[in-house]
Amino acid sequence: MSGATKLRHVISTLRTGKVTGSSYIQGVMPVLQQLIRFDQLKLSKVIPARAHPVSGSHSKRFRMRILGEEPNGYRVIAKRESKIQELFLVTPVDQKVLQYCLDEAMGLNHIARLQGFELPSGMTDEEFASLDDTNAASKE
Repeated sequence: MSGATKLRHVISTLRTGKVTGSSYIQGVMPVLQQLIRFDQLKLSKVIPARAHPVSGSHSKRFRMRILGEEPNGYRVIAKRESKIQELFLVTPVDQKVLQYCLDEAMGLNHIARLQGFELPSGMTDEEFASLDDTNAASKE
């Protein structure tokens, strides 16, 4: 399935249940749209919790990070300004792969590459690319 087809599929699944809920804090949908483009992630469902106001930090910068692993996926927290939202991503991949994809979708890997730093997830681009090769080999 091509990237554009996947994007249309996930947007249509807003209505059919793959990406459930209709209220996301600002910044979540563009990251989700980027995440679905990664074949290696095998993202099958996104379940959002209600967005909550938080006191304290009011950074305008959008952030997403993994809170923990669950039996069928991962709990992820999204934060922007004074709102916070928990998401549950249903995917069978390792946490390192999900972190790489999140960092890539938010542009953190690009910044690290430009500055010559190690990628935030600790995974190299070559390791990530090899996941695609192993997936192709297992399909044959």
